[in-house]
Amino acid sequence: ERALFWSDAIVPAIQEVNQFIAAQAGDGVTVLDAFTLLQGENGKIKPEYSRDLLHLNPQGYAVLNQQFVPLLGESADNPR
Repeated sequence: ERALFWSDAIVPAIQEVNQFIAAQAGDGVTVLDAFTLLQGENGKIKPEYSRDLLHLNPQGYAVLNQQFVPLLGESADNPR
């Protein structure tokens, strides 16, 4: 149903925001590139990870958690 409202301007906007977020990484700031983990064709989330190209399903969250949980452990081991 959302595909009816999908604009070609969305993909470049997502890329721009993700580049800004990635640029925030530095001392004391870790950025998890969730988009790269979930990205499918044409800059959209892989269908198997999404309910509607925007919201994640349980499989999408599982993929994120596989990367996110170890980062939490590293953070707990190295508090600042």
